[in-house]
Amino acid sequence: SSRRMKARAPDPSRDKMNSRTKGRFDVRRVHLARTGHGADGADGDGAPQDDAVGNTLLEPRITARYPAADHEDQPLNVRIPQFCHPEGTDLIRPTTAYRMPRVHHFVLTDSMGGKQFGTCLTVYEEFGRGDDGKTTYYAPRVLVLLSTWPYLTAFRTYLTQLYRLATTTDC
Repeated sequence: SSRRMKARAPDPSRDKMNSRTKGRFDVRRVHLARTGHGADGADGDGAPQDDAVGNTLLEPRITARYPAADHEDQPLNVRIPQFCHPEGTDLIRPTTAYRMPRVHHFVLTDSMGGKQFGTCLTVYEEFGRGDDGKTTYYAPRVLVLLSTWPYLTAFRTYLTQLYRLATTTDC
């Protein structure tokens, strides 16, 4: 009788990986940068804001990535921040409502039909205090993992654990 082995995702801690395989486990973070003040005075929840922090518009940008340089055969797509914020990147503002972390996935297809699978973990971190000193504002921070392998559940678990370790240790 033939037994089928269950396929598992490559594990960098257990498997020897060549440079091409290591490149498939690139982790990239998308952060938000202040771009100025908005005109309509509403945060992401639609509630009017009376102070400078609540009126700050945020622009998604890549602030850290691994590897630091692009692979020759697979450069980083400059539109990654747009895929990390599926609700839109035009009007992202700090919000007074804390939101629970969430995960979403996307697939990028290049001109040759090659696919890159993206898994995003969006967490809401403290962004600043309002003019009154009491109101706390939160802004989204996104951790992104891009891979040519479609192991979306494993990537979700990895990003969740990575964020948990980063926020609970003093490294």
